[in-house]
Amino acid sequence: ALCGVPGYYTVYQSWVGGRNTVRVIYSTYDLTYAYVFDFRMSALDLPSVFIHANQKSEVVLDAAANGAYRIIFVCVEMLESPCFAQILHSATFQSILQGIYIDEAHVVHEASDWRTPYSRLKDVRGTIRGLANVPMVAMSATLPAPYRHSLSTYAGLSREHVLINLGNFRPELAIVVVPLKYDASSFQDLAFTLPQGIRSDDIPITLVYCDDCDMLTNMFWWYKACLKQMGLPASLVDIGGSNCAGGIVRVN
Repeated sequence: ALCGVPGYYTVYQSWVGGRNTVRVIYSTYDLTYAYVFDFRMSALDLPSVFIHANQKSEVVLDAAANGAYRIIFVCVEMLESPCFAQILHSATFQSILQGIYIDEAHVVHEASDWRTPYSRLKDVRGTIRGLANVPMVAMSATLPAPYRHSLSTYAGLSREHVLINLGNFRPELAIVVVPLKYDASSFQDLAFTLPQGIRSDDIPITLVYCDDCDMLTNMFWWYKACLKQMGLPASLVDIGGSNCAGGIVRVN
């Protein structure tokens, strides 16, 4: 289990000398992951694909089954779909598969009851010949003992796994608590993210997290209204989340 390190960079570093191999990364498939995927993959000189409900054409699936991609991202629900089965059972794919990675691995413990495919990850390696002995790496900043136990129970992580804990010291990040000046429902305290006179190209990518879905939705429409008032495309704002407890609004 790999704990407390940015998972994507770890996976990339493992590719030295591995140009003829493939790794599969199980993702939570939420809005955040999709943005990170697009951003990180654009700078990586390795053919990669994110297979999900909106990207599962025969061309993509055939390419993945025949080893055209070095990295395959897939959400856990897609793992159980008939279309992904052709990849998992492909002899070419199995012969070059060098690793299975679980990103945000704490979700296996936290979501296995309501995202049931997480509780059946173990079956993927246990029932398909050629996958049982493929190395597995679980990546998270939150993997206490009960969570690692769930990874063994549900995902098939060896109980003799090696724990690499690099800590979570991130000197480039800072936490600042700023008191609200306005009522929270007005969202006026977020106005600084859209300065007057700013152009579309100058708006930095901004993620606003919220743990209340109703407030998140209202925030989304507030941003759209602000963009319209400023004469900017409403498409600059998007919304998403991994569950009903909240999510993010993304600007630009």
